[in-house]
Amino acid sequence: MTHRRYFHIRKENIRGKYGFIEPGEARHIRSVCRMEKGDTVHLLDGVGGVYRAELLEFSPSGGRVLLQESVTRKKGFSPDMAIALIKAGRMDAAVEKCAEIGTGSIIPFACARTVWRGGGGSAGKKRERLRRKVIAACKQSGNPFFPEVEPVIDMNGLLKKLSGYDQVYLADRRGRRVSAAGKGRVIGVVGPEGGLSADEVEKLVSAGGIPVSLGENRLRAETAAACLLFCLKAAGGSG
Repeated sequence: MTHRRYFHIRKENIRGKYGFIEPGEARHIRSVCRMEKGDTVHLLDGVGGVYRAELLEFSPSGGRVLLQESVTRKKGFSPDMAIALIKAGRMDAAVEKCAEIGTGSIIPFACARTVWRGGGGSAGKKRERLRRKVIAACKQSGNPFFPEVEPVIDMNGLLKKLSGYDQVYLADRRGRRVSAAGKGRVIGVVGPEGGLSADEVEKLVSAGGIPVSLGENRLRAETAAACLLFCLKAAGGSG
């Protein structure tokens, strides 16, 4: 079976039966994927829309397509994920896997054992990088819902944000197994390499965090993020 390749089209760039693909994506379709006018292309808009279209033309300003078929998928249970900042390559992997599995939003946060100490413009660049990773992962997996990557926050900011959730699950080897999830707004929290400090764990638990175990083995942060999200989705699939 031929692997179906997806590309990104912004929802606002769709007008009736026609759509416009932005320059970078159009160049990728033409130069990297070697697709030509008249070929069929499959598109995702990031908010549930899946399209089959015909490539009409390429130009320096992008590409134009004729939409032949469209489906709007219903979004399923998609917990948010708060992930402590780790080394760039591993953070990329954590974000990519969570996007593939299907998270709602990704909230990067800094804590006591976070290696990265950037801020300002550096934080903005990191967020943009992670956004690109999200889109690439969703195109690869066919996930039509692109998770939002929120601005980097500190632990105090995370604690405040948790008050808006109905259920908070904290990856912790000393916790219990996830048995049920899915009522209201749900978020998973994963610490950095070396784990969260005892004080941070105490604060998160006081904020309503439920420690949950992901097994006996010590997992890397990026593995823990993917495993926690998968466990929450599996436990909340009918919630």
